Amino acid sequence: MVNRNLMMETLERILKQEVASEFDNSTVIGGIEAFLSLNTKMLPGQILEPLKGYSVLNKQQRAHAVTEVIRALDPELKANFPNPKRREIFLSDSIESFKKNGKGWPVKKISEALGLDTVKDLILYFPERHEDFSNVRKISHLIEGETQSSEMTVKSLAMKGSHKRKRVEVVFSDPAGSMKAIFYGQPWIATDLKPGHKVMLSGKVEYEKGKPIYKNAVYEHITPGLTRLHTGRLVPVYGLSQGISMKPLRREIYTALISSLDQLNEYLPQTLLSRTGLYPIKKAVARYHYPRNIQDFSRARRRMAFDELFLVQLVMRKKKLDWKNQVSGISLNQNRDILDQFISTLPFKLTLAQSRCMDEIGEDLSSGIPMRRVLQGDVGSGKTLVALTGMIQAAADGYQSAMMVPTEVLSEQHFMTLRNFFSDSNSIPMMEGLPNVIETKLQGSDNKLTIALLNGSLGNREKTLTQEIIRSGQADIIVGTHALIQDSINIPNLALLVVDEQHRFGINQKNVFDHIEPRPHLLLMSATPIPRSLYFTMIGDLDLSVIDQMPVGRKPIQTYVYEQDKRDEVHRFIRKEIFKGRQAFVVCPLIEESESLQSRAAVEEYEKLSKDIFPEMKVGLLHGRMKLSEKESVMNDFRSGKLHILVATSVIEVGVDIPNASVMLIDGAERFGLSQLHQFRGRVGRGKHQSYCILMSDNPSGDSKERMDILHRINDGFRLADEDLRMRGAGDLIEGRRQSGTPFFRVADPSDTDLVSLAGIEATKVLNLDYELSSEQHQALKIQLGERLKELSIT
Repeated sequence: MVNRNLMMETLERILKQEVASEFDNSTVIGGIEAFLSLNTKMLPGQILEPLKGYSVLNKQQRAHAVTEVIRALDPELKANFPNPKRREIFLSDSIESFKKNGKGWPVKKISEALGLDTVKDLILYFPERHEDFSNVRKISHLIEGETQSSEMTVKSLAMKGSHKRKRVEVVFSDPAGSMKAIFYGQPWIATDLKPGHKVMLSGKVEYEKGKPIYKNAVYEHITPGLTRLHTGRLVPVYGLSQGISMKPLRREIYTALISSLDQLNEYLPQTLLSRTGLYPIKKAVARYHYPRNIQDFSRARRRMAFDELFLVQLVMRKKKLDWKNQVSGISLNQNRDILDQFISTLPFKLTLAQSRCMDEIGEDLSSGIPMRRVLQGDVGSGKTLVALTGMIQAAADGYQSAMMVPTEVLSEQHFMTLRNFFSDSNSIPMMEGLPNVIETKLQGSDNKLTIALLNGSLGNREKTLTQEIIRSGQADIIVGTHALIQDSINIPNLALLVVDEQHRFGINQKNVFDHIEPRPHLLLMSATPIPRSLYFTMIGDLDLSVIDQMPVGRKPIQTYVYEQDKRDEVHRFIRKEIFKGRQAFVVCPLIEESESLQSRAAVEEYEKLSKDIFPEMKVGLLHGRMKLSEKESVMNDFRSGKLHILVATSVIEVGVDIPNASVMLIDGAERFGLSQLHQFRGRVGRGKHQSYCILMSDNPSGDSKERMDILHRINDGFRLADEDLRMRGAGDLIEGRRQSGTPFFRVADPSDTDLVSLAGIEATKVLNLDYELSSEQHQALKIQLGERLKELSIT
């Protein structure tokens, strides 16, 4: 009799849930009829009569049937259910479609915090991880300290403790024995659970006095045929935000899957799925949320990760082919005699890697097809010189080149660096009072070269004169920031655009000259080596040149990490190096809030070092708020050896080449990223002497300690790039490829080289078979590709 009463109570709960779900027959697995067929003997047949043939009834008929049975089960209930509206839920519907009583489902917060607006967004909002509650054990087999589950019956329960520390203690039993579970801060459990209720508990088991006990475990009522979402299985754990609860979100995502997963159309060709063994899209989405086991989850995740990598590589490969086949470019003469003459005047020999990259760029420039190439090389490998040879090639043919950098400080540094490749005696200002435009001469020839700097720091007069010189075609090389791409700037004979630190520009800024016909050549420079796996997904539409050699004779820089209490010891070491004839950099801590604060901190450090620590030394100061002429004067003094120590802000991150400098002290190293620390370190180690990088830190976080430890162990920039990818993930490294806030990869890990390779192979096969994706089997893929491009705003 007790079992029959419990079964009738269960049936009533199922039917009430059926009312809440608008009679969609999704409350139990297989539907209402499946549940009834399993439990016919436990329920009176006359009560169930209205539910016969439930699956073929329309919603109006189902409402009447459910109302009649609920009234029979509970005659005192005054049920008056509204007539349901015929309404199918579509993927494009708002998430408000699942709003029942407004409890636990804050639509506005979910939209704003999680970016979920539609039913499709819900089913594609994948869990961050899964709680493994799949290990279901009898009470007698529970293992201390492990996360597990138990199917049990409530024997008794009681509320205990004081007002502020109330707890519910429940005694559960199964055929193997009994045990206690304690729930803290959840007084509502005392009314939700009753003796005789069957539940599944999931959580970590402790042992007290030799007996197992669950504390604050998750529980769920066991209803035959009703899918458990929170216990006894691999349970999805989703990213949340304040005001959004896990259980309601999990429940509504499951409801979305049940009601609309069938509307998700497969877009990968069946031949591709057969070749790769990937899950179909519906199965992959369902099993990503609710896998049967870890292997099932791995296969589901593999399909979704493949899709992300495949779609990106498909568009990258197509863009590359479009570029080569559809757009005309400027064909420049190789001018090898002029380049060879310039190289012969340098005080050093090019590495084989520099020569190889120079040849690759030269061939592109003379091909008549617009170049799209990345020049990649470690700090100090000589990328700027290689880029300069391309700009000289353009100038020798009567064309202009532009070098675009992300900040004014970097533009000034690059201007000085380019000028320093030529003899001072051959470099003079083009006109008096205009130091930002110089004329120089290629030694051994009559060829002149005019280099101009254009940025926002120039005065109105200098800016106007410089713009006129550029407009007239007199400037062969123009160095500047994004100001170069403003409408007011006219570079009439532009043949080559060089973009340094390319990852710090939005892709739209780099494509700004695409409308010009014939289109200028594009060379992107990066001192942040790109892991091979990221190359295909990040810049697969570009050719790649790699300077993988450092100049001959360079010794690996020794890197050390010190806490603040070792400052005196570090100062003694710097003094020792200077007495040997070397020089030192001191980089001040990063102050992100304000450049003026950063400069003020540098001034204070300069005063302290020059007066108190190294009064017998010549100490110089360099910061971002100094005028260009002041910066040039300081750098010339440091380069000539007149200064022993240079105190600087992050303005010396790139473009500073002092072979005699052997010490780089980075104060507040915990505030800088791995790539920036490596850039600073690259300012030393450029001569024949042993060089040192000292990282001073103050209360570093765990991540900061790891970054500094990596820098201590690794000198090679390519290995550091892999470590940076591991620490930061792909998202931070590829932000420049898109303009929207949509994550570039929701699931994929570009360091998964096998899957990246497979996606690339399949993308090539599809394009070789159907370049325009015009065949019938590729129509769904073409639509999906368009949607993804729109989401990411890849241009």
